[in-house]
Amino acid sequence: MFGCVAGGIVLAKVGYYSPFYIIGTGLALIGVSLIHVVKLDTPAANLYGYSILIGLGTGLYVQAGFSVAHTKVPPQQLGAATGFIALGQLIGPTIALSIGGTVLINTATSGLEKVLPNVPIVSIKIDIAGTAGQLLATVDPATRIAALNVIVHSISKVYILAIAAMAVSFVCSLLLRHERIVIQLAPAS
Repeated sequence: MFGCVAGGIVLAKVGYYSPFYIIGTGLALIGVSLIHVVKLDTPAANLYGYSILIGLGTGLYVQAGFSVAHTKVPPQQLGAATGFIALGQLIGPTIALSIGGTVLINTATSGLEKVLPNVPIVSIKIDIAGTAGQLLATVDPATRIAALNVIVHSISKVYILAIAAMAVSFVCSLLLRHERIVIQLAPAS
């Protein structure tokens, strides 16, 4: 949220939009790459720091497209342009969450079946989903650590999709024109 608000204020003042995309996607790419290599013993402070990088980076550019569209698109096409951007920002994460959830469930289930060979698959899936499962509380400490390592590894696999998306976004941001746009602020009511 801070990145979004700060990015909007600074964009309105400086007018150059490409740096927000370059810096924002760069920060987010670093953040998702760092989360991808998280291990079971990674300190929580690191996770918060990586999440801040992702949030700040994403915030810098996520709303910039609306400002750019408002200055580049003819007035009669403004509704369509705004709708297209909003649609992309809704559909993209929806698809990514579906793929990520599938990767997480399948990878974790496969790994946990090996660590917990005598446990029914339905119990494993309930624990992965986090819905009332207490399976890991009933196993010995060594098995619990092995199972948690499987889950953390499965979560890191999900971030491969985010790394790919942010890498493509970063490369595309480098190809943007470095031009100034003039943003007309709405008069105060």
